[in-house]
Amino acid sequence: LGSIGLVLALLCANTVCVGVNQIFDVDLDRVNKPYLPLASGEMQAAMAWCLVGGALVVGSALVAGLFSQLLFCIYVAGIAVGSLYSVPPFRLRRWPLAAACIIACVRGCMLNCWLYYAACELLFRPFAWDPAVIFLTRFMTVFAAMIAITKDLADVEGDKRGQVKTFASTFGCGKVATTAAIVLAANYLTAMLEGCLKGPQVFHMVPMVVGHGAALGYLAWSRRRLAAGGDQEVDVFYRRIWHLFYFEYLIYVLI
Repeated sequence: LGSIGLVLALLCANTVCVGVNQIFDVDLDRVNKPYLPLASGEMQAAMAWCLVGGALVVGSALVAGLFSQLLFCIYVAGIAVGSLYSVPPFRLRRWPLAAACIIACVRGCMLNCWLYYAACELLFRPFAWDPAVIFLTRFMTVFAAMIAITKDLADVEGDKRGQVKTFASTFGCGKVATTAAIVLAANYLTAMLEGCLKGPQVFHMVPMVVGHGAALGYLAWSRRRLAAGGDQEVDVFYRRIWHLFYFEYLIYVLI
């Protein structure tokens, strides 16, 4: 039951952050993502606020009931930091570097550390840092930062209309995609190097080296497809970045 509550709490936190973002970005989404519930008119703002409020209450109650006060505080802090991305007067998404830092902090560092600590509490194990968790947190923090800069690749038109400054609207989709691909490639290469240096005493070598090598190949192929396909491939490239993001958690289970 604890693991089910943990998953539900994470889903609630995601609902709050994504919901708040869609509520305050509805004008931009009518241009960039007209298929979203609020942007399309399928859902009214009042209903969206009810869903966000309900998710916040349910998620917070689950964490307060299942975990320690420290984990509850980190949970609430993660939602608060994630909401600063969209909520006025902060609206940190107006500054590309601040937006990237928020997403990297929440999705990369806070999420993975929180999950590991929560798992230790559910299993009644004393908290002690695990090399695989340290690796995953470092790796996913870099990865989340690249998700932050590539998520705007398909939103350039709406961001320019709304006077929202992003890396894509400032430097162009091609340069941003290439930069992200280079940083992610370096991330994969350092993961493979770390696996080789620390060896089988710390990691399982096949997923650590071969798995990350395969992911690196998929990344290179995705970037080439974007270059060959032009603008229509931008959304596909971003989705493939997310494929790699989730694939990393599969590798983590195996290392």
